Amino acid sequence: MEIQHQLDKLTEVLQKTMGEEIGIIITQIDPDAMASAFGLAYLLNRIRDNEGAVQVYYCGDVGHPQNRTIINKYDLKRRMLPIKELSPDQPYVALVDSSSVEDARLPGDKPIQPLIVIDHHRESSLPAREGVFYWIDDVGSASTLVAELLEAAGVEFSGDSAYISALLAMGVYTDTKALVSGSSRDRHAYGYATKATSAAEFAQLIEFPFPESHYEHLERALQRRKRGGSRLITNIGKITGDTSDDISSIADYLLRMEGITLVVVWAIIGEDVRISARSTDLSTPLAEFMREKFGPDSGAKLDPAGRGEGGALIDLDLGFWMSEGNQDIVEKMVEQRLEQIMFGDEKFPAQEEK
Repeated sequence: MEIQHQLDKLTEVLQKTMGEEIGIIITQIDPDAMASAFGLAYLLNRIRDNEGAVQVYYCGDVGHPQNRTIINKYDLKRRMLPIKELSPDQPYVALVDSSSVEDARLPGDKPIQPLIVIDHHRESSLPAREGVFYWIDDVGSASTLVAELLEAAGVEFSGDSAYISALLAMGVYTDTKALVSGSSRDRHAYGYATKATSAAEFAQLIEFPFPESHYEHLERALQRRKRGGSRLITNIGKITGDTSDDISSIADYLLRMEGITLVVVWAIIGEDVRISARSTDLSTPLAEFMREKFGPDSGAKLDPAGRGEGGALIDLDLGFWMSEGNQDIVEKMVEQRLEQIMFGDEKFPAQEEK
């Protein structure tokens, strides 16, 4: 069986890591990434019989209320460290729910060389290497792949490990849009993961409360929206990092508007412009669109149903000229420029120079 083969390959690769720490990196905190990371950590400890530490590291802020609910319920903040704590000399690292070794959120000036990569995104350009475990498969979630490995290893969750079962179930559930866009493998993984999870516990993770700021940002986005044909762009202005996940959740919501196939939502956080994009137009690959329109620090993925999800981070680079007194001017400048790029024929300047 392919899954048993993958488990055997992972076990073989891990033999050279005995006694060494393995750092598992979450580049974007969400239910699937957290589930994949902690599920993989549990599996690595089991395979290596705890001969060497396994530490989870995360990039960015914990903004989305569902992420905060999950982290608080299972005390995950105590179990993981911010990415700045990862040593640049760390010999062994793993990427989950991502296969981008040049992600701008990762530390250092050079691409990382992970020992382990487990991802479900179609557009991976990960270079092949010897002596590593790279498993990138077209399923609904990375949690599905980790659950398959755990099941093949004969893991049954109970007691102190039961929280991992709940995490995996949430990872599959959220990334497959409540199993709507999932495959038979995703549904099987979800069934395996929910064996040790009660319905009441799972409901707590799904029916999480939104803070008042979320609705304020949604109201602002609706008031500021601009539409051109099937494209829509809007913004929520200057926000704090701990509410940055509102950008993506609002983009998800606006994509459901009748006649819309492409949504771009942006906000200013510090001196960066963060962009979230959603698309149902298969004739225009979102990853290509994002790179062309918003530059190299952007990307996108496709879910199994063909829905595109992307993002970008653009440095305002205003330095001396940025101040609290000119925020309205800066926002207006960004608004005009992004609408020009979105609805016109212009490309991101960095791309034109190449």
